[in-house]
Amino acid sequence: MSRRAPASNHPGIHLLRSPAIAAALVRSADVGSGDLVLDLGAGTGAITRPLAATGARVLAIERDADFVARLSAELSRRNVRVVRADLRTVPLPRREYTVVASIPYSISTP
Repeated sequence: MSRRAPASNHPGIHLLRSPAIAAALVRSADVGSGDLVLDLGAGTGAITRPLAATGARVLAIERDADFVARLSAELSRRNVRVVRADLRTVPLPRREYTVVASIPYSISTP
């Protein structure tokens, strides 16, 4: 019996695919209108979408240009701003914020 090789994955990323898990994560963060929330490594927007639905101001930081283009086109809401940047070097807000994210494995230690 041979084992199948794992599907190709961008180095160090893991895409959250379960809407139920993303929704539970957002609910546990207890954010809402008036809150500033950072989604670091926003990827396909699995967390960004339910965050936006809370009414919070969402800053979605993503390095991959294709993900940024898709998220920007889909989430052109007043309360979501998609920024193409490396989350390790992006300047953080000066006001209070909450991080709700599924950070890429490859940068979790740095």
